[in-house]
Amino acid sequence: MMKGSFEADKALHEAIPRRVPKPVAWGTYVCDPDIHFYMAEFVEMRDDASSPKDWAAAVLDLHLASMGKSPGGQFGFHVTTHLANVPVDNSWTSSWEALWAQQMKSLFDQEESLNGPDKTLAELRTAYFEKAIPRYLRPLESDGRSITPCLIHSDLWLGNIKPRASTGELCVFDSCAYWGHNEGLSAIPNRLWARIANGSRAQLTSPSATTKDISWVPSARRSIRARPNSWTPTQAS
Repeated sequence: MMKGSFEADKALHEAIPRRVPKPVAWGTYVCDPDIHFYMAEFVEMRDDASSPKDWAAAVLDLHLASMGKSPGGQFGFHVTTHLANVPVDNSWTSSWEALWAQQMKSLFDQEESLNGPDKTLAELRTAYFEKAIPRYLRPLESDGRSITPCLIHSDLWLGNIKPRASTGELCVFDSCAYWGHNEGLSAIPNRLWARIANGSRAQLTSPSATTKDISWVPSARRSIRARPNSWTPTQAS
């Protein structure tokens, strides 16, 4: 987990160094192999919520700085990263649809392994993979259209994007990075602030063709909510 955190923030720092505290090291205690650590540059920040406009500008900086620089033009990441304590399957693939599907499959599989089979979730899973993903993602890579991967933070929320105390410029950290579609970040929790922030970002960069089909794409990641040591299905709004 610490290696994934280090490598994810390292990739972000290489793309936008002024906005990401520089990762220093990660490792395991010699005296206790069950204790691990990740160290980064100390940056004094204010515990303030960023404005939607500033949030959008920080995200856009990351996406533009990294666009087209993924290894071999592939989607994924070179190490496993974690959403909280849940590992994400970042295996390299040439398709955005394939990457999203394999990431979601890994989350569904872990849910079932922890909590056992659930009929309702199984039905939602089938519909999600057989109907939702092909409908909304496949057109982005069909009929001559293509996606250029960029770095995605993928776990951005109010707790890990904060202004520097000295300048007010936003810093992002604690990422679950991978190379993906820039709109992948729109899967952050469906709060009013997130809606406004994504609206601000849409004013700065062109949305994908399929976004005209719906006003908000609910993410299946929100139908699996974290609880201590497990995942449990909830209704996606």
